[in-house]
Amino acid sequence: MILANNTETHLHPGISPIGCCASFQDQPGKYSCEIHVEHGSVLFCHSVYNTESGCWDDAPEREAERILLREGETRKLNFTCGEHDGEPDSIWIYNNSYIKPADFTCRYKKQ
Repeated sequence: MILANNTETHLHPGISPIGCCASFQDQPGKYSCEIHVEHGSVLFCHSVYNTESGCWDDAPEREAERILLREGETRKLNFTCGEHDGEPDSIWIYNNSYIKPADFTCRYKKQ
């Protein structure tokens, strides 16, 4: 599921085969976003394509690869979605729990 801007997103527990994560805009550019976690906890993940492994398993340069946000927390993030070897970066927000759902709101804009 692609993350809609400024709407509350419900993520199922991580044990669920679908609906436990949301993908972010994956178009290259600089973004600023604000994430507020209503319930549960979420993990913001940013990885870049690795030509050798053929997977998105490298950390972005000079940016955090993973950021954990807990219930009640609001965090402002600035990041750059790039492209490596013709593949856009992978940016996802995952439910950090295998048994509890998570709800959060994300407001973002391309700079």
